[in-house]
Amino acid sequence: MEATKGSRVVTLSSIAHRGAAIDFNNLKLESPYQPWREYGQSKLVDMILMLELHKRLRAKGCQLSSLAAHPGFSKTDLQKNMDEEMLNSIELMTAKEGAQPTLVASLSPDAKSGQYWGPDGPNETSGKPALAQIDPAALDEAVNAKLWDWAEQATGVSFP
Repeated sequence: MEATKGSRVVTLSSIAHRGAAIDFNNLKLESPYQPWREYGQSKLVDMILMLELHKRLRAKGCQLSSLAAHPGFSKTDLQKNMDEEMLNSIELMTAKEGAQPTLVASLSPDAKSGQYWGPDGPNETSGKPALAQIDPAALDEAVNAKLWDWAEQATGVSFP
């Protein structure tokens, strides 16, 4: 990828990363399973690893970019197990509309490494692609480095 000018790694995250926290004692689901806690943590992990990859690529002088995107509230199979009444109370974008921020992050010349893209509507739940808000929890450099080190150890793969 480094040899191909304009190459990008685009990570799919979610607004569910906001308000989540990294629990280093529960990265392998050692605690009783709580669906929204685990989903939020997984999406915060996505954000942190995207940002940490961006930082490490830039430190090495690589042209490869690392970005993230989220689909807002989009009608996908993710909702198939959610409460029907709650789902009927919110307006969902189509899957095609929800894919737009990911396509912008992947293809737009305006998208830059380290950015996060999502819908521009209220609470980023719907709308047209725009820069999205990154939760401050994803910006803690000590936590980010610790998580990166944990991921390298857990996978046996090190950043070159």
